[in-house]
Amino acid sequence: MFRRIFWGIAGGVGVILLGTVGYRVLENYTWLEAVYMTVITVTTVGFGEVRPLDTSGRIFTIFLTLSGVGTIFYLMTTFAQFVVEGKLRQVMGRRSLERAIRSIKDHYIVCGYGRIGALVTEMIKESGREVVVIDHQDEVTRRLEAEGINYVLGSATEDESLIAAGVERAKGLIASVSSDADNVYIVLTAKDMRPDLFVIARATEPGSERKLKHAGADKVVSPY
Repeated sequence: MFRRIFWGIAGGVGVILLGTVGYRVLENYTWLEAVYMTVITVTTVGFGEVRPLDTSGRIFTIFLTLSGVGTIFYLMTTFAQFVVEGKLRQVMGRRSLERAIRSIKDHYIVCGYGRIGALVTEMIKESGREVVVIDHQDEVTRRLEAEGINYVLGSATEDESLIAAGVERAKGLIASVSSDADNVYIVLTAKDMRPDLFVIARATEPGSERKLKHAGADKVVSPY
């Protein structure tokens, strides 16, 4: 696709150069007049001729118009195909990911893919278990996609994200975002949706362990 775009742009530049030289040689236009005539001919804007053309100039203009229109049409269709295919790949990739998540059960949901979340995800994968990561950052989900890890783009504090991650079929959930307040909210939300779900929460600040346990966390870990 990029090669096609390159050759389309190269063709457009070639048409302009050819037209400029052609008008310069055939009609004895100045360089500025030749460029101007080439541009209005290729773009078919309909402005008048710089000076009346003779027969050879008119034949050359016909050829230049057809070449210019063909090149522009080629570029437009190539760009349109590039955009459509890119969007289509995104949609198909997203649907494939959603189907993959719907097909698994007894998996673990990791909320937040920072340093701690990444380590936990790696440990779960090494144990041979399925894992789904929830994170709201595009760059993080692109990395997860490259690594072949199932993910949900969104906030783990929202019901929709937990549902998309298959919380009703999960075996456990790890709340590992950097904010203790968000972890408390994630635990509350997950336990409200699945009271029997095993939940481990990360605590960063002193005093957060009690709040996380009160929210329903089965285990609280302070990595620091």
